[in-house]
Amino acid sequence: KRPFVSTMNTDMITGASLYQAGIQHKEERSYIEAGKLLKSCLEKDPLYIDAMAALCEIYYRRMQYDSALYYANNALQLDTYHPAANFFGGITYLATGDLEDALECLGWAARAPEYRSTAYAWMANIELLLKNNELTEHYANLALDNNRNNINALRVLAVACRKAGQTVLADKYVQTLSSIDPLSHFADFERYLLHKSSEDLTRFTSGITNEMPYQTYLELCLIYYGFGANDDALAVLEKAPSQPLINLWKAYIANDPSMLAEVAMESPAFVFPYRMETAKALEWAVSKNNNWKFKYYLALNYGGIQRPDDCIRLMLECGEDPDFAPFYLTRADLVASTDAVQHLQDLLTAQRLTPDDWRTESRLISYYDRKEEYQKALSLSSEAYRKHRENPEIGLQYVIELINNNQYAAGLKLLEGMTILPFEGASEGKAVYDEACLFLAMDYMGRKKYSNAIKMIDKSKLWPENLGVGKPYDVDTRVQDYLNAYCLEKMNKPAEAEALKKSIADYSGTRRYPSPNIILTVKTLESMGDAAAARDITDKLRKSSNPMQKWILAMAENDKAAAAAIEKQLRSGRRLDIIKKVLEVTAR
Repeated sequence: KRPFVSTMNTDMITGASLYQAGIQHKEERSYIEAGKLLKSCLEKDPLYIDAMAALCEIYYRRMQYDSALYYANNALQLDTYHPAANFFGGITYLATGDLEDALECLGWAARAPEYRSTAYAWMANIELLLKNNELTEHYANLALDNNRNNINALRVLAVACRKAGQTVLADKYVQTLSSIDPLSHFADFERYLLHKSSEDLTRFTSGITNEMPYQTYLELCLIYYGFGANDDALAVLEKAPSQPLINLWKAYIANDPSMLAEVAMESPAFVFPYRMETAKALEWAVSKNNNWKFKYYLALNYGGIQRPDDCIRLMLECGEDPDFAPFYLTRADLVASTDAVQHLQDLLTAQRLTPDDWRTESRLISYYDRKEEYQKALSLSSEAYRKHRENPEIGLQYVIELINNNQYAAGLKLLEGMTILPFEGASEGKAVYDEACLFLAMDYMGRKKYSNAIKMIDKSKLWPENLGVGKPYDVDTRVQDYLNAYCLEKMNKPAEAEALKKSIADYSGTRRYPSPNIILTVKTLESMGDAAAARDITDKLRKSSNPMQKWILAMAENDKAAAAAIEKQLRSGRRLDIIKKVLEVTAR
């Protein structure tokens, strides 16, 4: 029978395990982490060819072509016919302008079924660049033999036939594209280029109705640019709305640095370069014009293709020239872990440039919160809330800072009057609500007002609709039960306390991630005299490498130094803060 549960030992570190982990990260487009794992794989097994091919792909996507070809050629020295190494080596050679080696590699890649149609389509593209019509048609048709819906091959044929004056045949390919994709902007524009009718132009332009139409025009421009059809690429841009990236590409295709002056005058707002092709255009612009905006755009593009060091270098080269708050917010994020002075300076500059923008205020509040400068964070959040009362993010930050400054009742009152719209993964509103209720309850407990404490504990079990979080089917109430049991014991109600303890001990709910609430189960079992059951839990935790489970074990063994060290590895979270406070209060 096909297994659905793994019993394999996954703790062993082997070349294969590192390769599988690396591939998983690569498929998630986490290329930096993937690269580290794949290099570790090669350290264990220097001849792991598939790891070399995967590294070639990663470096290709990051536009680090020398490194890509290093790994591709190492792989090909071991296996001349390796499909992935040939394919990614081929498109890397194409990106560097080496068309001869690109054709050689892609030809070998086409021997493998998984790359055959795609490789032939790339070969047709290269022959189109070389203006070899016969081979263009040959390779495009081979691509279609293996995938009749190969869009790239059909595009190549449509352009090649139009350029050769074969209008009827070009029309046929355009119609095929439209039948596969009725909303194809490429097919609409090809139809216009074939017939030059106002009706076809209207059909093309009216079909672009998204929120960022310039991106659609730019994508289409790059298709033609990749075919070497610069005149067609410029024709697309002439129909596009004016926008910095559109005008950048006009200058780049025309190879006219004087046109960059207009781009430098335009606002950088909502300019989001991320394509590999645009990075190349921006590298040209940076070499021709010293305006900070081109370095900023190229930095964003490098960030998009996961080259953080180059991204940070360019952002720092901009110095203090930019007068654009998002620039400073972006740079602040990039240097946060390496330059604390620059980080704060950039946040303050962004705030100075846009003093009434809630985003800059929010980022500054978060900065002081992380630094545990809670009074400063409270002062800023109070002022921000005064200006942006209808903004739930600012409101929630204000509540958090009230809680951090021990003003639990005020935070809870404010939270009860807010409305947070639900969204996927939303949980912060309920977490802050729990914290306000439970911290207020524990404040009452410290003053021996146990009845008041129980009321607040029970209140924390509610799921108010205004907080944007729905009540799950399986609710873990071990925190509330643990605190209630403590209060009931102090009120001399041992039977009720014992019932709650039993519910904690018997809790069997499952969570995708380890819950810090497990420590409450361990503590409860120990208080009930069931040391063996508590030990069973800690023995299982001892075998885990998960930081949360290691923290639970350290707390169970009262190793506060180890727990404090592990906390640095954990992402700070409100649930963990609550557990720590619970353990502190109930230990008195």
